[in-house]
Amino acid sequence: MHIKLSHLSHQFQPDHMVLSDLNLEDNFSSLALIGPSGSGKSTLLRILGGLIIPSAGEIIFNQQKLHFSAASLAAWHKKIGFVFQHNGLFPHLTGLENIILPLIHVFKIKKEKAIMVAKRFIDRFKLSENINKYPYELSGGQCQRISIARAVLISPELLLLDEPTSALDPEFTAEVLDMLHELLSEGLNMILVTHEMGFAQRACEKIMFLNQGKINEYGNSKNLFTNPKTPELQTFLAKVLEWN
Repeated sequence: MHIKLSHLSHQFQPDHMVLSDLNLEDNFSSLALIGPSGSGKSTLLRILGGLIIPSAGEIIFNQQKLHFSAASLAAWHKKIGFVFQHNGLFPHLTGLENIILPLIHVFKIKKEKAIMVAKRFIDRFKLSENINKYPYELSGGQCQRISIARAVLISPELLLLDEPTSALDPEFTAEVLDMLHELLSEGLNMILVTHEMGFAQRACEKIMFLNQGKINEYGNSKNLFTNPKTPELQTFLAKVLEWN
């Protein structure tokens, strides 16, 4: 996947610049966005997903500029999957009903066919035991795996994930990370915000370290973790890796 960010900036208020003049051009299949809280990671991810319109700048994916008109965003949302920190499942729907929802309402596929498509992913990710339960009957890890299955059901060109394990216990975190690693190994393009440094280092091709709304450091995951250049990244890694 080729991506180009040109002078990308965003501010929520005149005196609150969240992202400041981001510039990047590279090819990668997986990218982890890391950095301290408030550094702009989730804002950048939501801009890439077309959920926030940037204040300035442009984004190009695979030679196609991302336009922020309603029609262009509707088309873009059909090409990507998005997984939120808190799974985003509808509480009044079963796991199966949540999974097939985009197929029925966005892609206008009949329910019977949508269920047939969903069954492949349900079996693959070993979700069949809980698929007819409601979110309140499931663990956080089970809900998040259903949420990921829903996002990849449409065979997206790109999967975006915003801290998909931050609300999970260690056991369920491992289940979700295993699922993501399997998807990566199959060639799914992925950009995620994560505090799981081990996963970022071992599973992701590239790392972007954001600090105070700017790209402080960017590069191959192995090089960035073993030989951080900037004092900000050195300090950040020393803190987050201290007890790992």
